[in-house]
Amino acid sequence: MGSGVLDPFLFLYHEDLELGWRIRLAGYKNVLAVDSIAYHDYEFKRSIQKFYWMERNRIIVHASHLSVWTLLLLAPFMLVAELGLIAFAIKGGWLKEKMLVYINLLSPRTWVYVIRKRRESRFLRRVSDREVVRLWTGKIEHQETRSPVVDRLINPPLAILWSILKHLIR
Repeated sequence: MGSGVLDPFLFLYHEDLELGWRIRLAGYKNVLAVDSIAYHDYEFKRSIQKFYWMERNRIIVHASHLSVWTLLLLAPFMLVAELGLIAFAIKGGWLKEKMLVYINLLSPRTWVYVIRKRRESRFLRRVSDREVVRLWTGKIEHQETRSPVVDRLINPPLAILWSILKHLIR
């Protein structure tokens, strides 16, 4: 297939997302076995350190695989999302971990990784960003806890903006 395996740099969170993204970029489809059952001995609330890895890897995956044009289009939304995540981090007691993510993103090791992944991504790419984001949604869903603020105030305008923005992605 040529898309590779799970990336150890992403250790712990989003390494599966990143592999799926590479598979999609290579022109293959990711499918879901709807009747499958997976048992995972995992408790999300156990460690605050998980937020560091989730946030770090989320940003790295996007920076590694989206084109510069798409990143520029999404930048205002990503900035608003970051502000929301900072507020969530303050409320949840993991602001230190969130700030450590930003410090990590400034490290040369991270930039070397992202530049290498962007090069690999260009080599693999058989589909456009438009095709990759086609299944993205303009809503914040499936969170650990529901929020009336998100459901009523953020999601409606976000859905409208996404319906416009996705047509500008190439």
